[in-house]
Amino acid sequence: MKRLSCLLVLILAMAIPSFSFGADAQEKQGAQITKQEARQSIQQLKDQKKKEFEQFKQQLVDSRKKDLQEFKDKLKAAIPQDQEKMKKEFEQKKKDLREQTKKELDQKKIQLKAEVKQLVEQKKKEIQEKMKK
Repeated sequence: MKRLSCLLVLILAMAIPSFSFGADAQEKQGAQITKQEARQSIQQLKDQKKKEFEQFKQQLVDSRKKDLQEFKDKLKAAIPQDQEKMKKEFEQKKKDLREQTKKELDQKKIQLKAEVKQLVEQKKKEIQEKMKK
C-alpha cells in the first residue's frame, strides 16, 4: 500500500505541468539569463549611442572642413589688398567654427547620455517586473 501511494504521488507530480523538482534552480538560472541579457542589451545600447555620436561628430567635422575650404578658395581668389583682411576673417571663422563645433558635440553627448540613462532605467524596470513574475 505504501508503495502504491508513493507511486500515485509520483504520477500526480509528473502530471502537474508546473511541478518541478528543480524549480528554484530553474528560476535562479532564468533570472541569471535575464540579467545577462539585460546587461548585453544595455551594452549594445551604449555602443549604438557611441557609434551614433561618432558619426555625428564626423559629419560635423566634415561640414566644418568644407566650409573652411570654401573660405580658403575665396581667399586665394581675392585681390592682394583684400588678402590680409580675408586671412583675418578666415582665422576668426576658424575659431568660431571650433567653438560652435565643441558646443554642438557637448550638447549631443549630453543628449545621448540622457537617452542611455533613460533606456538603462527602462531595462532595470523590465528586469524587476520579470523577477516579480
